Amino acid sequence: SPSPTHRPTRIPTPAPSQAQTLVQVASSVTLEGVNPVLFNADKTGRQAAFAQSIMDSTGGLFEEIIDIVAAGRRRLDDGGAGVAISYTGIARIDGTDNGEQVSAERLEQSMDALTLAIDDGSFLTTLQAADSAFAAVTVDVTATYAAIAAATVVFVVTTPAPSPRPTTKPSPRPTATTSSGAPGGAVGDDDGTADDAAPAPAPAPASGG
Repeated sequence: SPSPTHRPTRIPTPAPSQAQTLVQVASSVTLEGVNPVLFNADKTGRQAAFAQSIMDSTGGLFEEIIDIVAAGRRRLDDGGAGVAISYTGIARIDGTDNGEQVSAERLEQSMDALTLAIDDGSFLTTLQAADSAFAAVTVDVTATYAAIAAATVVFVVTTPAPSPRPTTKPSPRPTATTSSGAPGGAVGDDDGTADDAAPAPAPAPASGG
């Protein structure tokens, strides 16, 4: 009968990775009643609450907020000095064909959304609800509007690396088993020496003549 044939195994090819446009919008909000030293030292409290308030106020236009820094007091001539808190909003948009256009649109949308949140007070309400450290804080509206108007945007086209192809691990080659004793040794010998020879059989008696 004909010997069986083996069908070749197809190696799965990795799915094409989705290129993205990484949009970064930089701006700031000026708050009164914030201690910049305490703010900058409190990443999981004050800074996290500020980041969440920006994301909520911009309606999900940003996936994350990075580079949050309280730059210091804007005015030193009165007790209500404002502290400018700068930040960068990150958005990842699938596709790279029109990176300049989509980044400009994301900038405009975020500016409009944050301006509205400052104007109707929802940004401050969200911020105070997120962390009690902001209970007595107010927004310097004039300075914040100016910062929103001066916001900048940059974009970077990113292409994730493809996943490596799966590789088949080769089977190990069979190895010959060697005995531990020398040839002629009895089974169970460990020292490899041959056993004493068995005595020769006695010769048969000669037949009578």
